[in-house]
Amino acid sequence: MPQRTQQSKLRAFIYEVRPSGGRLRRGLIQGLMAAAFIMGAFALTQLVGGLWIASLGASTFIATVFPGAESARTRYLVGGYAFGSLFGALCALGRQWLVARPHPPVAAGLVFCTLAVFLTVAAMSSTGLAHPPSVALSISVVLADRPWVTAACAMGAICLLCLFKRLI
Repeated sequence: MPQRTQQSKLRAFIYEVRPSGGRLRRGLIQGLMAAAFIMGAFALTQLVGGLWIASLGASTFIATVFPGAESARTRYLVGGYAFGSLFGALCALGRQWLVARPHPPVAAGLVFCTLAVFLTVAAMSSTGLAHPPSVALSISVVLADRPWVTAACAMGAICLLCLFKRLI
């Protein structure tokens, strides 16, 4: 129980809005939390590489600044990233197969990025798990050198973000 009260006090400290500077304090704390999380994720991109950090930045913004928003809920974050990772990785396989043939790589990238966006949006819309940055993730995974590793790192990072969000 003491752990819960401590979390409640921290939550009250972060989200308390007072007319005299409460919003500034909240904004600074939320910005620091987002920056700390992205700094850790950026270290991971140095090992894996990739553009997926941009979608994670957008998700971090949604989760820290709008924690009560529907798209900031854990099921939307994880569900959206699962779709983006899955369809991005599958389309990356198709792209790698097509590039091995005598087709221009730019056309293959365009076709499979478009297909990944279509599949991700269709899956999120039909299941009701819309999380917009997941669409950017699917493109990042298609364009990655190691798509399955990138997808796994993105899924791990979003799960850590959900845990991080739950702790505050």
